Amino acid sequence: MKIIHASIGYLSLRSLYNILKINCFVHFRLRKCLFTCLILSLCMMVWIINTFFRLADEICFYGYRKQVVTDPVFIISPPRSGTTFLQRTLAIDKENYFTPALYQVLFPSILLTRLVELLITFDRLLGQPFRHMYRLITKPGDGIWSHIHRTGPGLPEEDEGLWFLSFISPAWSMFVPQFESLKYLNILDHWPERETESIKKFYFNFLQRMQFIGGVHKKLIIKSVMSSGRINFIREICPNAKFICIDRDPYKTIPSYISMFSAPWKWFQGKAGISEYRSVGQSAIDFYNHLQEMLPKIPSENLLQVKFTHLTTHPEQVFDTIYAFTDSVLKDSFREQYEAIFQKRAAYQSAHQYDLADFGYSRSELENVLG
Repeated sequence: MKIIHASIGYLSLRSLYNILKINCFVHFRLRKCLFTCLILSLCMMVWIINTFFRLADEICFYGYRKQVVTDPVFIISPPRSGTTFLQRTLAIDKENYFTPALYQVLFPSILLTRLVELLITFDRLLGQPFRHMYRLITKPGDGIWSHIHRTGPGLPEEDEGLWFLSFISPAWSMFVPQFESLKYLNILDHWPERETESIKKFYFNFLQRMQFIGGVHKKLIIKSVMSSGRINFIREICPNAKFICIDRDPYKTIPSYISMFSAPWKWFQGKAGISEYRSVGQSAIDFYNHLQEMLPKIPSENLLQVKFTHLTTHPEQVFDTIYAFTDSVLKDSFREQYEAIFQKRAAYQSAHQYDLADFGYSRSELENVLG
């Protein structure tokens, strides 16, 4: 919707309407309706704040519009494939790479980032009272994903929050279990050109801001598993973009994805039904199939495919390959930090075991629907 220029903000009224219709009318429950109104109100409040600060960027940091986004690197893989581990480990090398933190994705403003940096510096001088206060406030909500996907405002995070706040993200399945009417969000590459024109301006402007914040000499690392449905979209706005794709068994990633994105449902509707699990599972299936269709169309020099098993058993080889792929030099100091992380991860054993049948799927069915 063109309330303001697309480079400042984007909002899908179509999806906003569908979310309200599904949760507050078609599948009405009082608790679900109230919860939905609360979430939507928070999202709109953040959207308004972002609009203010992004407009302020136009005055305080207007030069960012001349920022060239040089060969950004997108980590795009089926959900639950080790992308977070890859992104956060690469983020340690702040000389070569910059990857946005969660707060920068939710509040993508240069001015706001500079203010946060000042606050962090001031907090350290005072002995970090604000950091301790934040931990006390957010501790009650840590449990829902801490065992699946650790989050935090300062941690590197995928850019899905940007899409979520614009109501064009499949992640809305977290709050809309009956997702069939929103499944058009899964594959942005299937949208008509007239509907994606404004989104392209909005997203490219986001990349410019992040490159400006990170520095012109650093490689911008963007991670989003849901951008599996946006491959062509990204290539159109960044023709020189490079892609790192981790290949993992879909019979493991699909139930893991359903488990993660159905976790918030207990807040507003209790136990989920098989049909609801399958509607969310369809997103993961669509991501996988579209990714397999698009990968052969990416030039070989712009694509690095990594086996999940290779990443977990020989991470040092994978990272050496990534540095060569991104034309970067791995210094010994960062190599030592990486090796410490690899050793710690080698001892890690996931406690999660998922059964396809629990989510209404069988292996034979998936064999028929996966490309």
